Amino acid sequence: MRRISLGIDWLDYAMLGGVPRGNWLLITGEPGVGKSILTIQAAGANVDAMPVVYVSTETRFFDVVRQAKQFHIDLSDAVSLADVLAGKVKDVKTNLVVIDLFGLAREYRELLRAGEEEEGKSKARSPLSMEVVMASIERAYEVLGVGEEGKVTKDVLVIIDSLAPMWPMRQRWPG
Repeated sequence: MRRISLGIDWLDYAMLGGVPRGNWLLITGEPGVGKSILTIQAAGANVDAMPVVYVSTETRFFDVVRQAKQFHIDLSDAVSLADVLAGKVKDVKTNLVVIDLFGLAREYRELLRAGEEEEGKSKARSPLSMEVVMASIERAYEVLGVGEEGKVTKDVLVIIDSLAPMWPMRQRWPG
């Protein structure tokens, strides 16, 4: 079974080589114990091996990159999905797209426009709604060139840091 490294040797060893491909890993703990640093480390450990989509629900794009640098993790090639959607980044040559949900404040409605037109409904959604998160991840797949007509064509590491702000929305996970 192929496994995805978390970038920490002893943790990968304890997990028999990392997280099994195709599985979810939920990391829980009190604030300040290092959950976000672990997710940043996992992104950095895998960005050369596969495309990485890093969804941040609490931290701005530049703060994710800055925080990584403080721990000697180089995420300087990362692009912000908000910058791509706003046209600030034209030619994406990276394996890492960071989705800063609050940075998408202006652009997130565009992510849903097509879906609303198809369904014939128009209602405001929070950037933390599951519809926005899923639409953002799908758009990141397009930016990374890993999606083809609704299908993922290769392995992608998707990191969501954190789910906590989404709980008050009481949204159901798709499926």
